[in-house]
Amino acid sequence: MRIVSVRTLQHLIIGMAAFVRFALPPLCITPLDAQDANRESRIDEVKALISRFPEWPFVPLVANEKRTTEAKAKAREIESIAEKISRYDVAEIRQAISELAKDAERDGVSERLFFINQFLFAIPDRVAPGSPHNKYLNAGFAALPESAMTSHTWPWEQGNGRRLRFSVKAHGVSRMGEPYPALEVFDYYRKHFGLRPQPGSNEVRRELDSRGTE
Repeated sequence: MRIVSVRTLQHLIIGMAAFVRFALPPLCITPLDAQDANRESRIDEVKALISRFPEWPFVPLVANEKRTTEAKAKAREIESIAEKISRYDVAEIRQAISELAKDAERDGVSERLFFINQFLFAIPDRVAPGSPHNKYLNAGFAALPESAMTSHTWPWEQGNGRRLRFSVKAHGVSRMGEPYPALEVFDYYRKHFGLRPQPGSNEVRRELDSRGTE
């Protein structure tokens, strides 16, 4: 049996400790890693909520009580989901929209992103005909008949207090032009109109604080 000296054992232990310290990956999760994981989780939650928006609800041209009731129920569901989304950090919502917008041509994606963009921001009811805002307001979406579009905030209307109601006055909707530029509209609305005060949300205050006296 080979006898190993104490000094040799000490050198072996020191060498193994150095290997573990420098060669092996850390086993602990840093606070920054946890923050990134939490942020990704919240972004996924926003994406899931946007994807849960039901299809655009319309009141039938010919009176039909059952379909009218169904349309109003879908409108209330859209309102509930939009309010939940508004409670997330604006940067997380933007990232979720950015990721979903890559698939905007898939059936229903553009209109869902349109719903949330129109809901989140303090869009003016009216702007001058020659305003540069017109490039982005409604972004090619139009109600059928056009008279159902009561303002640029369509398909949202002012309800009780600060709450918005999703309008079901249209019998249909049309869209012309290029695919809906959801992220471009989001950034434009945020820069020029700012976030709309939402019930139960502190995001508007955080947004204003971040802008300072801008």
